Order: sequence, then C-alpha cells, then structure tokens
Amino acid sequence: MDERRREARFDVETGHGTMLSTSPVDIINISLGGLAFRTETRLQIGEEYTVTRDVAGESVAMRGVVAWSVLGGLESRGGETFPVYSVGMKFQGAFTEGGENLLAAAADPVAVEQRLAGVRFRLDGQASIAHPLRYKVRLISMHGMLIEIDHPMKVDEVLPLEISLEEEAPIRCRGRVASCPERLQQHPKHYDVGFEFKQMPDEDSARLARVVKALSGKGSSGN
Repeated sequence: MDERRREARFDVETGHGTMLSTSPVDIINISLGGLAFRTETRLQIGEEYTVTRDVAGESVAMRGVVAWSVLGGLESRGGETFPVYSVGMKFQGAFTEGGENLLAAAADPVAVEQRLAGVRFRLDGQASIAHPLRYKVRLISMHGMLIEIDHPMKVDEVLPLEISLEEEAPIRCRGRVASCPERLQQHPKHYDVGFEFKQMPDEDSARLARVVKALSGKGSSGN
C-alpha cells in the first residue's frame, strides 16, 4: 500500500471548493451574438462558461452566458444511458479575430427557432466547454483529500483545484483523481472522489499544513 495512503486523514466540517473541468460539446450553429450546441453536461442558466474550438490550428475560446438549456434526449453508450442537453449561449464581449475566423469557417445561414442574436450559421464539429464543479471536502491530509460531488470523475484525470478550509485563504493546486465510487442509495447521484495532490505551490502547502495541524489537534481523523 502507498505510504501516503497510510497517513491519517482528518474530517473536515465546513471544507468546500471548486475545480475546473472540461467536457466535449457538439456545435450546432453560431452567430455574432451566440452559439448553440449539444452536451452531456447539465449547465446552469445564467452562468458563464467558455467553449473552445480549434480553427486552422488556432484554439479559439468563446466566453458566454447560458441563455437556455433543455433536455434534448438520451444516448446509450457502453451499456449506460446519458442525458443530452441542447444549449444556447450568449457571447460576452466583442468577437475576437479568432472568433471571426471561426464564423468565416461556418457554412450557409440556417433558420432556427431559438435565436440569440442575428443570422446564425451552421458550424459542425466538436469543441470543449470549461465549467466549474463545486464539491464538499470530507477528509484531508497533506497529500490528498476525499470529496463528495454530484458529478462523476475519470480516474487519473488531473484537474486544477481550489480548496477553502477553516479560515485560511483558498488553497490552489492540481489534483489527480485516484478513485470515484458512487455513493449508494443516494438520489440524485453523488460520488466519493479521492484526490492525490499535485503541483502545490509552497505558500499553499504551508496553508494546508496549518489546517492539518489544527485538525489533528481536534482529534478528528479518518482512515
């Protein structure tokens, strides 16, 4: 067994945090004002997200706010069924040069029922969307933590993390997903995700050490 796993992990009463995850999206169409796409990720109306697509070797990021999101159907894959959402996003700010190149790469105009702004153009192809995931910290040590989250994670995926503990400033690092079992008999689904900390700056490591020391003084620990 890994020596790191043998160290004491401490219960956290009020710990929480966010991580930035990416998911694939299928773009439907685009205009100067917005973007329509399909995704398996449930996005929050009114929240801001960033969709990224490669055009002629250039990565173009489009930031916007979700204006509408509806369940568009279900897809089966690998014996499991996944929801698919149709989403309309309204762009924030002016179009960049990269965005203009993306629009230039689009096909002929197409009529759609739910339009965000102006003439829309077909734009087939895959892209990705960055979205924050919020979680509750259950256990923590100097080398990792156990969190509860309503989103399944891929083992070995490495993500940027922000962790808020006690009265310290947020701790920032990268973390590798070590495990992701589903919590039994809980609806909607939640998962216990084990993270191994990676690439933690010295100042953040010092804050974490203070938190772990304080928790150890309270005599609260888990296996």
